[in-house]
Amino acid sequence: MVPADFDTRYDESERQLIVAHERAHLQRADAAANLLCALLQCLFWFNPVLHFASRAFRFDQELACDATVMLYHPHSGKTYADAMLKTQLAASGSPAGCYWQLNHPLKERIMNLKYATPPVLNRIAGAFVVIALTVGGAFSAWAAQAPQTGAKVYLLTMELKDKFGTITPALQAREGEEAAVVHGEGDKRLRYSFIVHSLPTGMVNVELNTRVGEQLYSEPRLMLPLGGQPSTIETRVNPANDGDYKISLTITDVTPSQSPAQPAGK
Repeated sequence: MVPADFDTRYDESERQLIVAHERAHLQRADAAANLLCALLQCLFWFNPVLHFASRAFRFDQELACDATVMLYHPHSGKTYADAMLKTQLAASGSPAGCYWQLNHPLKERIMNLKYATPPVLNRIAGAFVVIALTVGGAFSAWAAQAPQTGAKVYLLTMELKDKFGTITPALQAREGEEAAVVHGEGDKRLRYSFIVHSLPTGMVNVELNTRVGEQLYSEPRLMLPLGGQPSTIETRVNPANDGDYKISLTITDVTPSQSPAQPAGK
């Protein structure tokens, strides 16, 4: 569709360039792409990033069509810019309205007209770099998760006594990752964090860090057998009794089975 005064507003050269621009949109199937973009905006209306991305997406379409026109009309940059200016100014509204500012995308479109379309080899190289980065990023993400696949999971069952009283928390901790208990409130609350490491002897090594508020209080290291009798650790070194505690701890291996599930019997 063109304005009613299309034949009078633009001269012959400008009309040819405008039609070439719109034909580039048709050849690229931009209308279908915009329909899909609009559908995504309807489905994910609550995501502000999508609305920002849709505007950038449509603007990139215009830049791509501008580049296509310049590819086939390399000496028509000034004429093409004049046509864009006429179109934009015609839609500016009443004389009292605000005209396009210097940071409007129109300026970027006109500035891009002076850049030549990248050679085919450059575009192939760019596509290769994008694919390599995508594959490399996906592999890195997979590799970062790979060690967790076979990580053991432990159940820490304990009786914990400190200045706030006695509690019996049970924590599930993945090997090498922190699991924590917070007891009490305020600046003097106690925080116990546990990190379990497997040992080849059927035992485990437990790193226990205790904090009073934000201050590190103790860092004992325990070597415990799996299951069996509870192991106890106790501290009584603070005259104010701020961080004194006693923990009776039992650790059990609860790693899920990696074997495929069997069908239930009748």
